[in-house]
Amino acid sequence: MKSKRAMSGVVVVIVMIALALFLGGLVWGVVNNLVGKEIGKGSSCFGIYEKINIERRYTCFDSDINVTRVQISMGDIDLDNLLVSISGNTKSETFTLTNNPQIIANLTPYSGGPESQLPGKNSGITYNFSWGTESPPNLIRIAPTVNNNQCETVDT
Repeated sequence: MKSKRAMSGVVVVIVMIALALFLGGLVWGVVNNLVGKEIGKGSSCFGIYEKINIERRYTCFDSDINVTRVQISMGDIDLDNLLVSISGNTKSETFTLTNNPQIIANLTPYSGGPESQLPGKNSGITYNFSWGTESPPNLIRIAPTVNNNQCETVDT
């Protein structure tokens, strides 16, 4: 009889260990899936902060014609689009630059033409933004979208 009881004790320990491993694997699978999705979103924005910026030496406000000129430069990076926000004391405007040329109200390329788009890789574009008669803008922000993930502001 003693050997049967000893055997059932060993079986119980083995079953408990198997159950603990199964539950641990189940929890790991759920947590890994949730964390993996969030890491994927964050990793698409990782390392882009120095690859897209506002060129300060070519960004200014021309008070004679109430136009803000802003140059945006891109390094070796692929963007879905770029959210640009221009703010002043009395108003704020936001627009989205894409890879496809488009007409955006109050925004034109400095080089001429009605359509604006994102700069290409390793290049830059200067834009004219018609501000109106309000006080000049005091803040410009850019925030890219990479792999359908909106990143935070990369330059101000």
